[in-house]
Amino acid sequence: MLTFSTGAFAPGVTVDQATYRMWAVDGGIKWNGLAINGQYFMRRLGDFEADGLLPLSSTFDHGGELSAGYFVAPKKVMLYGRGSWVRGQYGNSHEFGGGVKWHFLPTERLWLNTELFRVNKAPYSGAFTPYTAGLTGWVPMVQTVLAF
Repeated sequence: MLTFSTGAFAPGVTVDQATYRMWAVDGGIKWNGLAINGQYFMRRLGDFEADGLLPLSSTFDHGGELSAGYFVAPKKVMLYGRGSWVRGQYGNSHEFGGGVKWHFLPTERLWLNTELFRVNKAPYSGAFTPYTAGLTGWVPMVQTVLAF
């Protein structure tokens, strides 16, 4: 749901301001080329200021993510899998996928990544990701990443 889009909470009504409260916990472990990471969050939106009447005073959602990867060629090639979900009163979404990450130069700052994942009702859009809000289906992705 795009909070500030006209019609997100009521037909023809646009939210101009809202209070965003979030609590999250995450953790991970790395050992001998294996990495496991996870997180859980809870989020409440409220104190809405809008150009019309809204049928609610707040909304709540929560979700999580889990990923695991293993370097099959130390510091060079990693296989990984991941999944995530979001649950809330305006819908539920989830995704899962897997891929290969290749460090083609001797640095942790540059790599080539290829992945195939399945999305069900993507909860957001991203400028630097293949996600579009509401997306459902299989998504192939190939990207080169420079981290600095």
